[in-house]
Amino acid sequence: MKTKEEAYLKIILVTFSILIWNWNINQIKVQDFADRISSTTVSVNLQKKDSSISGEAEFLERIAVEAEQSPYETVICEVFKNECDIAVAVAKAESNLNPEVIGDRHLAKPSIGLFQINQIWHDYSTEDLMNPEFNIKIAKQIRDSGGWERWTTYRTGAYLNFLES
Repeated sequence: MKTKEEAYLKIILVTFSILIWNWNINQIKVQDFADRISSTTVSVNLQKKDSSISGEAEFLERIAVEAEQSPYETVICEVFKNECDIAVAVAKAESNLNPEVIGDRHLAKPSIGLFQINQIWHDYSTEDLMNPEFNIKIAKQIRDSGGWERWTTYRTGAYLNFLES
C-alpha cells in the first residue's frame, strides 16, 4: 500500500463489494449486515493501539485484509468459537461459502447451503437451509452431536486445503 488514500479506497471498495454481494443474494438482512460491519469496525479500531502496528498505512492495510473476510466466516466463528478455523474450512470445502449451493443431487434428497446439510437426515426446508445463519446453527448442532466426521470433506481431508496457515 503506497498511500493512505489508496488504503482508504481499498477499504471502501471491499466494504461496498461485500454489501452488494450480500444484497444480491438476499440472504442476510441489510441492516443485520450493517450492524455486523459496525461491530467489526469498532473492534478493528480498538486494535489500532496494538504495538505491533507501526504506521497508519500498515494499520489501514490490516483493516482492508480483515474486511475481505466473508460475513459468513464471521458468523461461523461466532457460533463455533474455538473450532472456528475447522468450521470455516469445512464450509469452504463443502460450498465455497455459497449459501445457495445444492449438492448431492444424485441422492434421494440433496444437501443444501453453506455446510451442505443433507435433507435425508435433517428434515428442514430448502429455504431454511439456504438461510446462512440457520444452516450454521444446524451445522453446530450436528457437530456437537456427531463430530466433524459427519462431513465428507472432513473425513477425506479435503477441508485441510482451506485451513489458514
